[in-house]
Amino acid sequence: MTELVVYVNGSFVRTSEPSIAPLDRGFTLGDGVFETMRVDNGQTFRLGAHLERLRAALAQLDITLPHGDAELEATIGDLLTSNGLRRASVRLAVSRGVPETRGLMPGRIRLGPTVVIQAEPFAGYPQEQYMRGFSAVFATIRRNETSPTAYIKSANYLDSILVRMAAAAAGADEGLMLNMAGNVACGSMSNVFAVTEGRLRTPPITAGILAGITRATVIEIANREHLLVVEDDLTREEFLASDEAFLTNSLMGVMPLTRVDARSIGTGQPGPVTCRLSDLYEEMVQRETTWRA
Repeated sequence: MTELVVYVNGSFVRTSEPSIAPLDRGFTLGDGVFETMRVDNGQTFRLGAHLERLRAALAQLDITLPHGDAELEATIGDLLTSNGLRRASVRLAVSRGVPETRGLMPGRIRLGPTVVIQAEPFAGYPQEQYMRGFSAVFATIRRNETSPTAYIKSANYLDSILVRMAAAAAGADEGLMLNMAGNVACGSMSNVFAVTEGRLRTPPITAGILAGITRATVIEIANREHLLVVEDDLTREEFLASDEAFLTNSLMGVMPLTRVDARSIGTGQPGPVTCRLSDLYEEMVQRETTWRA
């Protein structure tokens, strides 16, 4: 397999080439943020929304991204072309950079933020997975809705890593987190939805969740289809008693959730509302990326 190239601070380098300083605060402290995006037909789906969320997160950290949206879009396009990719996952990461002195306080940064963009082949999750649905378990780790980092894609992803590892050890596809108030928050890598009597319920942003791009797109589709969407606190018991449930993120789109803690959700099969929203989401991805191509 031909070695892929990545973008690092203005240059395209091979993945095997050393290119990030060992004292970069993204490496030493997780001081940075990232976005993961889906590419179809050579185009990044909802790139503008991802960049808007990225800039909002950087503003919270008082980091200024030294590139405009048009420049980043062009760079991603060049990276996809260099790697011969039309279906891919793209990860855009920004760290504070290399400080002049050690310590928690950023102080003076030598060369400004470090910007890394990766693109890898991604043909989607297996269709069999959507037909069967994901299984999940509730984690013991809680989502802290009082922390600013709950609302950004921080480079420090340890809670989510530990939740995902525990889920895998339990034989599940995903781990779900309650927040400090005891309500359902999110998955380790996903937003969550429940379907009850034909209406959608999803935790509000204030529950300590990331404002997911796919979550927002699904709500947009549901509103267009005249489905009632309610963003409110959802207890674990209410979630387990729902007729259907599904997970969302940028790479898997709408994934049915059919078992939680070894209990079937609804019939234990992907439900009609979930399947309809999944189909409509995929249609939107193809329509928007084909139009832009």
